[in-house]
Amino acid sequence: MGMLEPLTSLALGRSPYDALDSSQKEDQTDALPHEQQYGPNGRPVNPTTRRMNRDIVRAHNEVMHVIGVAEAENPGPLPEAESARRHWEYEFAMGNRLLQYGQNCIDAVGVFGVHGLRQRILIYRRYSQIPFWQVYQQTKREKLLSQGLFAGAPASLLTYYLDGFIGDLWVLDDKWELARQCVYPLWSYLRLHLELWASMQRLDLVSSASWLPTPSFFIPFSKDSPIPPISAPQDFSLPSLLRWLTGFFITSTPFFVWAMAKSLSLDWIVQLRGFVLRYIPSTMSDARKRAQPPTLCPCIPDAAMQEAENQHDATNAAETPQTAFAERSQGANASSGPLLSARRLSLLSAHNDDASMSDEEEAEGVSTTLISFDVEATESTEIPPGLWSAELRPSQTAEVRPGASQQPVYHETMLTHLPALLGTSVFSNAMSRILVAPYEATALRMLARQFRLQHGLGVDDILGVNILSGLTWTSTINFFLAELIHLALSGEIWAMFTSASQLIYMSDQEWREMEAN
Repeated sequence: MGMLEPLTSLALGRSPYDALDSSQKEDQTDALPHEQQYGPNGRPVNPTTRRMNRDIVRAHNEVMHVIGVAEAENPGPLPEAESARRHWEYEFAMGNRLLQYGQNCIDAVGVFGVHGLRQRILIYRRYSQIPFWQVYQQTKREKLLSQGLFAGAPASLLTYYLDGFIGDLWVLDDKWELARQCVYPLWSYLRLHLELWASMQRLDLVSSASWLPTPSFFIPFSKDSPIPPISAPQDFSLPSLLRWLTGFFITSTPFFVWAMAKSLSLDWIVQLRGFVLRYIPSTMSDARKRAQPPTLCPCIPDAAMQEAENQHDATNAAETPQTAFAERSQGANASSGPLLSARRLSLLSAHNDDASMSDEEEAEGVSTTLISFDVEATESTEIPPGLWSAELRPSQTAEVRPGASQQPVYHETMLTHLPALLGTSVFSNAMSRILVAPYEATALRMLARQFRLQHGLGVDDILGVNILSGLTWTSTINFFLAELIHLALSGEIWAMFTSASQLIYMSDQEWREMEAN
């Protein structure tokens, strides 16, 4: 210790107790442009070196991001993610709109003449005796073509519109629960009458000049109601009440059979759609969503690094995340003995800039290897020096590992689901019409006979109530040809909306180009 002051004097050229003159200060200032700085605990700090280290780490992280080895930990919403979200929302909204319009068109495709042709084949005797190619000529001789096409169309279109409007009540809040419970039974009753009115116009039972029925049509036992009036009981005795109940049952049976047929049609359509959808090729059931990039080793985001740098410049005591290292060992193979395998999963992202870090820790943090290696030992359990092998290889996710199942990844939106959903509606509606045809034919024959007899008209041209009445090969072929025409027109609607969805659909690259323009 006695040599400290002489050594200091030798190094400075003066005694440590002597003050510097002005010339020496200027010379020393010129020679040392950077003044030594000290932290809060008196340790020397070097902001230039720290800034250089941060630049190196930032450049390293950028390279790791570019080659796909690492990604930022807890990244914020990137512009690409926001663009993808807007793309998905756009296609979801457009797909829902096209799906709603397409289903309405498919449901209404039979309104203009096709439903009338099918129901006349089921009801009238003459349509079961002539070939199908003569049905058009028979209809043209009886009435104008416009009357045959637009008969019952106003009531049917109004029914479809109100049905969709009432259906929107089910997606409202719970505060509308009472309104739903009151409106839906009332609408079911009105819908049965509107559909029956449209069918009666198609069968020429009522005039097609009146677009909608009169209010008395909805009131039971009125003059225009499908449930005709019956005489009141003479007294309240048991035989009189039984006669009245028997008359009520007889007169109301056709309408109840009609209501049962329509209820079966609605229930079967719902069940058939789920059944048909399983057999239509689509990506809705088993396809995976768009693959997300796998999470590898965490790196420091530039925003967090810049924030830490600003805090350090303000307080000279900033803290950055420490370097994390994870070790992973693999099990030994029974035939080859235990093998040691370790891989560094973390990269050098930053080191502790705290002033309390020792020189050894700081040197270790700076000199840490930036590249991850897979290092395997030799067959011997001992690790002799110089026999290690290092291999630099990219990280492999589950989708690209050898032996992993290669499954396709689909870009699923409502536009890509539209063809399958509309096709399901087409086939389920066709199957439902065929299955409900016996019940519908029975109900319409009973209603037509009752209406004719009520107004004093003949019923010779109407088939019997029994479904097998008038059933011939000609009537069967005519019925299925009418269904084939309905299916073909529905297929044209499906093709039109599918083409529209393909025109509206845009890939990710096309969407980015559109947003850029």
